[in-house]
Amino acid sequence: MAKVGVGPGRRLRDIPATIDAEWIESLSHCALPQIESAQLVEAVRTAVGRLTAALAGEYPDIEVVRQVAADLVAAGAADPVVVARSVPSLCGLAERAGHGAADRVAAIVGAFGEGFARAAAEAAEARFEAMEAAYLNTPVAIVIGSTDGMIYEVNPTFERLMGVRASDLRGTPGYRLLPPDQRERVLSTLRSGQRFTSQGPLPQADGTEIWMAWTGLPATSRSGRHYMLGFGQDITEQRKATEQLKWQALHDPLTLLANRRHLLEHLGRTAGSCGPLDTVGVCALDLDAFKPVNDRHGHLIGDQLLVEVAHRMQAAVVGADWFLARVGGDEFVAVIPPGTDTDRIYAILSGLQAALREPYHIGGHDLSITVSVGAVLGPMTGHDPTQVLDAADRVLYEAKTNGADRLVLRRFTADGDLPSSP
Repeated sequence: MAKVGVGPGRRLRDIPATIDAEWIESLSHCALPQIESAQLVEAVRTAVGRLTAALAGEYPDIEVVRQVAADLVAAGAADPVVVARSVPSLCGLAERAGHGAADRVAAIVGAFGEGFARAAAEAAEARFEAMEAAYLNTPVAIVIGSTDGMIYEVNPTFERLMGVRASDLRGTPGYRLLPPDQRERVLSTLRSGQRFTSQGPLPQADGTEIWMAWTGLPATSRSGRHYMLGFGQDITEQRKATEQLKWQALHDPLTLLANRRHLLEHLGRTAGSCGPLDTVGVCALDLDAFKPVNDRHGHLIGDQLLVEVAHRMQAAVVGADWFLARVGGDEFVAVIPPGTDTDRIYAILSGLQAALREPYHIGGHDLSITVSVGAVLGPMTGHDPTQVLDAADRVLYEAKTNGADRLVLRRFTADGDLPSSP
């Protein structure tokens, strides 16, 4: 650079504070979402101080000017408009430092623009590389498509989870990868330009199945082009955990039969699906003299006996489409589906009682147990499930008052009262 003779530069305290204010005011009109107002003020004041020092000698320190611009970019003042809005302040600093000649001003402004452009390009490249790394390595499946659902590009996770190569997916309708029963809804949502969510099974090449949760949303690029972005996550393990918790909430942990909550839900669904003439059997079962087994052999033996009783009950009703539940210590309930009659109930319950009479060999002990049964038969329509259960309990009480190993069955009609014990 040609040397132009100028007078000695001025010291920092000689620079009017108004340059800080003017530069800050000018930059405040730029789009700077990554920098707070207080940070901008500090960054500009620091820049003024460093530029003043860089311009204080006979010749401007151009490298410092470049670095000052780069530091502004690093601080968050990365809008390209920053360069144009900084020119008046740079010119003011140059002139007051004795470098007002045109070539000096041009060199200072040029160095500032060069430093800014280089830093902005490096920052953009770093951001792009970071986003590319995230896109390529994230465990989330990502698909970029058109607003009507045609696939433009997918990331490696998408390829792995779908079991399909990206080259085979480009230009194909993305919604076809969703469960069939959800495609119309998703396609309608896509056409309306709205966000959608979807969950469903996804078959794998090895014959297994995973569960995917999808979120799709519209996006617009800086150039104004519209896209649809899809994000998918393998939720198989979360679903298994949820299903396990749900199962535990509805089943007895000892016998693995349904619990009372599950029983009431089943009776409610049965009542809702029955016709007015469909008869349902609800049977309350209670083990006879179970307490002495616990008292004599301990609760561990008693629990093992309950497990074996549950197994025998299930074996006795195989193919009968019964619903079995444990509702108390030694209390069980069996629900016979609609379409049954008294002969069928007597036949199956008698077989169940016979199966439970067979000796049990548990923990080196030979045990015997019988079961008393109180059953009610009639249409569920018009009756609350809890009331029907109470009626079965009353009939069970009637059976037990007549001795052990008894079976009592009572009928009722849709418009009649539920049975009560004599």
